[in-house]
Amino acid sequence: MSIILSDREYPASFATLRDMGVPLITEERARHQDIRPLRIGFLNLMPTAAMKDTEEQFFFLIGSTPLQIIPEMIAFDEFASSAERKNHLDAFYRKFSEVKSEGLDGLIVTGANLEEHSFEEVHYWEEFRELITWAREHVASTLYSCWGAHAALKLFYNIDRETYTDTEGKPRKITGLFSHPLKNHLASSFTQGLPDEVLCPHSHWRGIPGDAVRKVPELQLLLENEEAGVLLVMGRGGRDVYVQGHPEYAADALRKEYRRDREKSGPNAPFPKGYFPGDDVNAPPKNLWRSTGTILFGNWVNFVYQTTNFDLKKALMG
Repeated sequence: MSIILSDREYPASFATLRDMGVPLITEERARHQDIRPLRIGFLNLMPTAAMKDTEEQFFFLIGSTPLQIIPEMIAFDEFASSAERKNHLDAFYRKFSEVKSEGLDGLIVTGANLEEHSFEEVHYWEEFRELITWAREHVASTLYSCWGAHAALKLFYNIDRETYTDTEGKPRKITGLFSHPLKNHLASSFTQGLPDEVLCPHSHWRGIPGDAVRKVPELQLLLENEEAGVLLVMGRGGRDVYVQGHPEYAADALRKEYRRDREKSGPNAPFPKGYFPGDDVNAPPKNLWRSTGTILFGNWVNFVYQTTNFDLKKALMG
């Protein structure tokens, strides 16, 4: 939200607040501002079994902000992987062509369980390409999560994912709770208010190479961990936000993933580092990253609010 300043004098502290990125607007501008709910699109690419959890996780954070949000659940016009998924999409989601004709203020693109496939092998790749290319021009800001971030960075900047390997050269999964040092929380409007050590879960077999990101002038790498890799990248001054970790995860999300990995790989399943208290798989995990998700998504929603145009057909405020 904004702080509204009247015509009277204010102390120098308010100039400092402006320098720190706090939105300050005049009373005159506030009187003429058109206020309406934000339309936030949600492209859910997670497997059918995880769709409900994913919806809850993201909209818990989006709904925790003081702004009014209209969620627009988006489905591809053509692709639906199963009858069960199609039934869920038909009941609660709208086709991209419908949403596209009306417009959006912001868009969230989730991850997907597709890391073992090349992007071109994904059945909905062309529809995905069309959707995020449209969003790049017509949406104030798009937040890409995990696989969504990998795919968007490949499309927009030709940044290839890297595969993690162990000492024997076998694929290695990055999983667990990691700390990401933050040198300056005022470096971006998206990091404002975050602590100097930012905790966040990771869960991925492939990742965004930080060195490749640093070579692109319009990308700003804001948070990374030496072992887990990139967490947060800002593109085009905030029009694009790439989040490789999972600040939206509920406390037991990694435990569920670990159990699925155990069913598939047995005792050699990747163990979530720093996640279980005392590394005891029977100990209930604690959500130590809730503030990370709340602050990050609150900052993103506020950025959308500050930059979007009242006219949904236009991306940015005039």
